[in-house]
Amino acid sequence: MRRVVHLGVLAAATTTATLALLSACGGGGSSNSGLLGLAGQTGSTGSTGSTGTTAQTGLACDESMKTAFKPDANTTVLQVKKVKKGDAYFGVTAQQAAFLGGPAVFAADLCMVKLLVGPGVPGPDGAPSTSRGIGIEVWLPEKDAWIHRVHVLGTPGWSTGGPETTLDKMTLGSGMWGTDDSPARVATDEGAVTSMTDTGIQSPTQGSFALNPDKSDNAAGWRDWTYRGLYEQAVKTKALATAYYGSAPQYSYFSGGSGGGRQALHVAQNLPEQYDGILAAMPGPDWSSFLPEVYPALLALRELGGNDPVAQLDLASRAAVSACDMVGGQHLGFILDIKSCRYDPTKDTAVLCTTDGGTNSTSACLTQKQALVMNKIWYGLTVDGSVPDPAIDNGFDAPPSGVRKWYGYPRGGYIRSLLNAFTWLGGPGVGRDVAAIALHDPSMGTATFINATGNGQDGWMNLTYAQLADAYDKFKAMNGQFGFNTNNPDLTRLRDAGTKLLHTSNVHDASVWLQGHTDYYDHVVAQMGGLAAVQNYYKLYVLPGLFHGEFNGSANRESNPPAPVAFQTYQALVSWVEKGISPDTMVFNSPKDGYVPPIWTGFGPTVGPEMSLPACAYPTKATYVSGDILKAASYACK
Repeated sequence: MRRVVHLGVLAAATTTATLALLSACGGGGSSNSGLLGLAGQTGSTGSTGSTGTTAQTGLACDESMKTAFKPDANTTVLQVKKVKKGDAYFGVTAQQAAFLGGPAVFAADLCMVKLLVGPGVPGPDGAPSTSRGIGIEVWLPEKDAWIHRVHVLGTPGWSTGGPETTLDKMTLGSGMWGTDDSPARVATDEGAVTSMTDTGIQSPTQGSFALNPDKSDNAAGWRDWTYRGLYEQAVKTKALATAYYGSAPQYSYFSGGSGGGRQALHVAQNLPEQYDGILAAMPGPDWSSFLPEVYPALLALRELGGNDPVAQLDLASRAAVSACDMVGGQHLGFILDIKSCRYDPTKDTAVLCTTDGGTNSTSACLTQKQALVMNKIWYGLTVDGSVPDPAIDNGFDAPPSGVRKWYGYPRGGYIRSLLNAFTWLGGPGVGRDVAAIALHDPSMGTATFINATGNGQDGWMNLTYAQLADAYDKFKAMNGQFGFNTNNPDLTRLRDAGTKLLHTSNVHDASVWLQGHTDYYDHVVAQMGGLAAVQNYYKLYVLPGLFHGEFNGSANRESNPPAPVAFQTYQALVSWVEKGISPDTMVFNSPKDGYVPPIWTGFGPTVGPEMSLPACAYPTKATYVSGDILKAASYACK
């Protein structure tokens, strides 16, 4: 049972009676109070405010909360809103509601509270670096529906520009990962107190916040984005829950996917005492690595004349699947053991054009130059654009070193997704922002990168491979000051706190590439006493065939890889924490009818056969033994 709320906040947020309840649950004495000196900066420790509540009554969901909940001098209640079952979602467009995949009405009575935690970041009105403070939106179930649990949610992408401080507009998760759904829906379905935060960045212009109007680093903004926003979210969510219900939560969890997964890893490394369990789905352990993900677009510009070779990408990627998906003498439809795949289109006459020594006479055939570009995409960023023979190094044989800066996109993935999801020659949006930030040159970004000295002009397109590699090195060096990467292998605090960490990575994730996850886990194992010791509190699951979400990421659109259903991995985490049931193996099934979340327009459902597979704790993987290749019982974790 977690030391549920920072003691200094409890002193302000609860009465003596509630403190007694917390003491009975092991509350107080959190060891992270002085981390980065934030306790003194934020006023969270030693506050003398009051809530006007008792353990018997708790706070009311009305305007009185604005004066009753005063955990410290920097925290303001912006809005309190009571919603009833059947009420329509507020401040939500029809398109946003459709992305959630469910009715845009409340299924239970709830209380929404918007908090603002100062100090903000001063600056000109409208500048992305200017901030009012950290916005936190909390959803509380009815008092008789609360299960004495707090479930804090991460926010995807740059986690910026959300409505956490906007009155009469509710926060929505992406609804695509089963880890950061609408907090209102999670509060309803789970009966837990939930929250989301904008991490102090109110501007919707993504990474623009990182540069001040004069292009200098926004150190205060980075501090809020990397650490303080997550710290305040944890502390204030639990303080409000305790004050509202008149009793402390028994268990506290954090879950997030994508950018929210990055937040989850940050929490695991820097705030583990705040939570009993943490779920990191598809995180980016190394935020710096987003910059090398524009490399495929630069390859097209430099070596393919800026052409958009969709048909060639598809042909080579499908050929990689066909060459590497054999299981039990049959084609599975997606690659199960990605590390063993050494497919090389430069040697495959079936995909090469007849003019390049091949036998393919279709318009989709590959030239030798295009085939070599495919190998470069699969290998990853190098200073000089070089790539070894896949028979020697397929991108998995050794970590980046020398001229190689980062990993590549694994073979057999739906590379067209880089076009559909991010637009061709656009690369992942995070990477374009990072180029502007690393070089302190807003023109490197797209038009959405806003700065007083001039906005983005897609200047990243003019970078050479060496210049891109140099920008990557510069951004990595900035991590020492701002701490945006979440690849610290020292999990001593997590282990000592008794907190559990469950981490998932999708093999064909076009946004956060697989090898960064396994590389991080290997480093943790090396530092923390070996695999057996680490798996007592931290497990990684590598999920073959999946994209950046719980659906097919294979180039073969006639496959339907198994995926966790909504909150399946979260429930496994809860069972690990509360019942001691270690999730050594989970069984996932294919999404029904090849479902793809509406947010991923252009993908469409896949039509492959439904199947099941065991999800194995890394470094083991699902290994075929015998029987039907579409049944989980035919595999073992080895």
